[in-house]
Amino acid sequence: RARVELLSRIVATYTKLNVLFTDVDALWLKDPEPLFRSEQHIQSHVVASRGTFPRECAQVPKITVCMGFVYFRRSENFQTLAGELEQHIERYGNDDQRTINCVLRNQYNQNAPETLDDGSFRAEYSWRGGSGNNKNNVTISILPHSQVTRTCKVKDGVLNVTVAHCLSSKNSGSKMNKFKTLGLVPFNATMWDWTLPNERRELVETNL
Repeated sequence: RARVELLSRIVATYTKLNVLFTDVDALWLKDPEPLFRSEQHIQSHVVASRGTFPRECAQVPKITVCMGFVYFRRSENFQTLAGELEQHIERYGNDDQRTINCVLRNQYNQNAPETLDDGSFRAEYSWRGGSGNNKNNVTISILPHSQVTRTCKVKDGVLNVTVAHCLSSKNSGSKMNKFKTLGLVPFNATMWDWTLPNERRELVETNL
């Protein structure tokens, strides 16, 4: 819920800003900006990583917008979507990923879905409350795992992806062990090494 509320506040306050949400465990191995600015996605209002949850609101079978790494391009079209997300967040259990996928399924009509050469999914969505106004429609791109991966298997070439957002248990120890196994962080690294600046880390450790 907090992420949707923050998105709405940014939209209302800053009229020219694009927004990138990235989970703290989504490791940038390369500069992600080329993903958003590539020719095939430059017209998309949302460029997202790929998930499978929630299955009941998948955009196509087994493909959903993943909110762990998602880029929103500033436009009137995007503003309409942001308003829809805020309006329906409680309806979908205050879960941001369930909300964006179910809003796209239930408040929009999907048009012209296609799979691009690099494996991305892209589709246009027309807002059902828009009375034919194209400024309320959105184009969504969902990136392939070869660019932003959730599977994070070494044999899949994880070091060649742009972002590694590895599936693991939702606790810091499990995530760090996953990163170490894949060689993404040193084996002697701790959570303190990458979540706090040195001066803040020393202050916290002093007061444990």
